Amino acid sequence: MVKQAVFPYKTIKGVKMPLVPVIFYNSADKSKKGSFICLVDSGANLSLLHIEEGRRLFVKWTEDNKLMECACGNNIPSTIGEMLFEIDCEELKGVVLKTKVLFPNPDASFSYLPVQREEETAIMPLLGRDAFEHFEVIFSEREGKVVFRLLD
Repeated sequence: MVKQAVFPYKTIKGVKMPLVPVIFYNSADKSKKGSFICLVDSGANLSLLHIEEGRRLFVKWTEDNKLMECACGNNIPSTIGEMLFEIDCEELKGVVLKTKVLFPNPDASFSYLPVQREEETAIMPLLGRDAFEHFEVIFSEREGKVVFRLLD
């Protein structure tokens, strides 16, 4: 039986978005973890979290001070780390996978991303294509949902 989960789009600031609950774990110590509501972003090469979250979870950095080109054309100074992640739902419970995560440096500007908190510096966590390699990800704009189907 194929494991899959369906998530209806959520509306934030009048815009319908594919959002999913995700738990990110330190790759060496799963007791260090954080829960996030992530925008499923097919335009993002990597998942993205605020750098303070990476520090809080003691992420082992694999690449530091790297300039990452975004779909918007900006070069964002960032740090990259490997993490484990789990889509936080009953259908995919216990499926913990590896992914790379981008942590923009504190001075990076993300004004084009929707925020989930009121602070000026808040950025919405992204679940990017690096994480998609484990799933068939289906966006249904008409039905307002995103489907994650686990691949063998």
